[in-house]
Amino acid sequence: MARVVVIGSVVDNVVAATVGLPTAAITWLTVDLFDRKALRKALRPNDDLHVVAGAMGSLARLTQARSSELQYLCIDNVARAAAGVGLVNVTCLVPARAPSWIGADAQAALATYGATVNAQRLPMGARTGVPHGRSLGVRSVQRLPLPPNRSIPWLVEGYFAWLPTQFGTLLTTTASGAAYTIGLRGAGAPLLELAQVASDDPMLVELHVVGGVLADTTGPTPARFEFRMSADTVSCIAALHDFVPRLPWMVYVATQANLHIMVMARFARHLAAQVPA
Repeated sequence: MARVVVIGSVVDNVVAATVGLPTAAITWLTVDLFDRKALRKALRPNDDLHVVAGAMGSLARLTQARSSELQYLCIDNVARAAAGVGLVNVTCLVPARAPSWIGADAQAALATYGATVNAQRLPMGARTGVPHGRSLGVRSVQRLPLPPNRSIPWLVEGYFAWLPTQFGTLLTTTASGAAYTIGLRGAGAPLLELAQVASDDPMLVELHVVGGVLADTTGPTPARFEFRMSADTVSCIAALHDFVPRLPWMVYVATQANLHIMVMARFARHLAAQVPA
């Protein structure tokens, strides 16, 4: 028997009434929507999936992101997971007071990988907005332009080649197969070490932070730095998840965190300069 699954809401009578079932007959999925692999494991091929638009928040200790990018990232993970287990129908539940772009963006993202998306309006009073991705670290998400006819692997290679050019002779990067390092010229230990995760998805590259003097890698799961193509194919999402700094927290917030935002903004301008007017 198919499960009726709701993502993006606590157990709620209004949401249940919209779905058409009592709350006890619904599986209220609480998996981390920023973790696409965990999400795929949580879904089943015969699920009747309902996704609440605009209900995606972050519980990271520091979140650097617009709400639209957070929603896109979570909805894209849901869509990828649904396609991965073979779901072909998804229902998008749109809160009554949500701005029009929220429902439109969510429906477009859910349909990216071939699913048929049905939209339903949630009545007033529904308790949505469940935050996902509890973390003691950092989540930083930016949308970047993608020049025409360029791929995500091209973007990643270009990022590590471009990065040292922004710091004169101070910074160096190396790339060896699936391993990348960022370091200070003449220093022994690298600032960051990253390893690319094997994938058959050409639209997404995921790197794990596996070492370096700026990263605390003693936790149970590595920080992830990923680049993924957006549904419009003219932009992409860069996202850092669960990064735990080795610097004291207030020092990190005042220095490294701001530097990351500055670097990503400069990289966006670098890419935009390659897009024809």
